[in-house]
Amino acid sequence: MDTALFAQMLSDKYGMNLRKLRAKYPQADLQAFLSWLKSDVYRTVHLQDVHGENLVYLDHAAAVPASALEALRAPRDCSQPYSLQAMEEEILNTFAIESIPCSRDSVLRVLAGNAPCNAEEERICGMQKALDFIADRAHAITEENLFRLYETAIAPFLSDQDRLLPGNRYRHDAVYIVGAQVEHTGIPWDRLPAHMDSLVAFSNANGPMDDLSKAALLHFYLAYLHPYFDGNGRMARLLHLWYLVQQGYPSALSPPLSACINRTRAAYYSSFTLIENNAKISGVLDVSPFLAYCTRHVYGRRNREEPQGK
Repeated sequence: MDTALFAQMLSDKYGMNLRKLRAKYPQADLQAFLSWLKSDVYRTVHLQDVHGENLVYLDHAAAVPASALEALRAPRDCSQPYSLQAMEEEILNTFAIESIPCSRDSVLRVLAGNAPCNAEEERICGMQKALDFIADRAHAITEENLFRLYETAIAPFLSDQDRLLPGNRYRHDAVYIVGAQVEHTGIPWDRLPAHMDSLVAFSNANGPMDDLSKAALLHFYLAYLHPYFDGNGRMARLLHLWYLVQQGYPSALSPPLSACINRTRAAYYSSFTLIENNAKISGVLDVSPFLAYCTRHVYGRRNREEPQGK
């Protein structure tokens, strides 16, 4: 085993892209490299993929800068968990990521306390209520509360074909995420209760992973499971924020998470695609690309871009 070559591959700028590594290092035994990662390098997460195998990640992908932790721990300079501008930007950007129509004027009207006057403003009001819900630390992350969040932010605004069956917390059929081709197939619907139970248990368990990386992992895993017919991205971003609030980060909601993601939307979606493509080669769901994305584009930006409160 050429561990010196493998270490060089791991530290390469393409170290998280198995296809590019294979092309750049044709002399390397890729299967031996993957065996080395699995036996000596990967950290294991007690969440399972569609094949029943545990997720893994690389330590250096989850190396969140201390400055990002300090920024999120900093006390707020007002009595509210976020400023009106932070909520305004979070709402605008979480809808923009999904290409859902949402005007700034409508957001401002709703946040000013006006009653919604159309479907767009009803949806905005639902997201406002969802953000208020996760900002309250009395609302622990449970399956019941996750469903309450979904019922507030997503369910009232769905078409009939995307609604859950009465009494169901999760979808009752297959779901596909389609781009130019089928890019991801959500986990089979009959396995969702067990996997969502594991997600909630993981969110409430202690472990070696730092809080910011764990929030990112929860974000990824909910999107990976795709427990709903629609609204999975918005729910994943809400869960990301919710976990940080639960861990006692006063500035978790400001500056807005979704604004950082919307500015780097291509990289956000590419990290999901890269994880899927790597898994086809390795047989392992290595979430490192998404953790690295969050470290660079979310946490690296958020502590430099605090919006001014209104």
